[in-house]
Amino acid sequence: NAEQADWRDDTDDESDDQELEAHYMYLAKLQQVSLDDVNSGPIFDKEPEHKIDQNNENIDLAKERELLASLITKLKCEIDETKNRNTLLETSNKVLVEKLKSEIADFKNKNKSLTKANSKLSVENDQLYADYKKSKAELQRRNTIEY
Repeated sequence: NAEQADWRDDTDDESDDQELEAHYMYLAKLQQVSLDDVNSGPIFDKEPEHKIDQNNENIDLAKERELLASLITKLKCEIDETKNRNTLLETSNKVLVEKLKSEIADFKNKNKSLTKANSKLSVENDQLYADYKKSKAELQRRNTIEY
């Protein structure tokens, strides 16, 4: 039993020693001391642990700002490309509308011309039909005459 008690004391001391060592390492990180060349006294030249974390956060924020700036630049380029594409499409549409208007005007002119020609042919057809009726009547009259 005495051996077990000694063993327990040793293991308890080991965990206390580890905690104490971790505490001292943390304090050493918080304040690392170097000698001042001029005064040969200690100076505190290292940042505390929370400042180091702050620096890491600042670095992360700077990287994030860079990424956002890059994305904004890329988005602006895409917007400019889209504007250029839209301008080109608007110009093309205007050209096509003008061509379509010209084709419609040509179609209307051809339609007018064909309507006039059709009207003339209709008048001629009516005259020819009237002449045919007269000729037919004349032929019937001649055929009915006895010689």
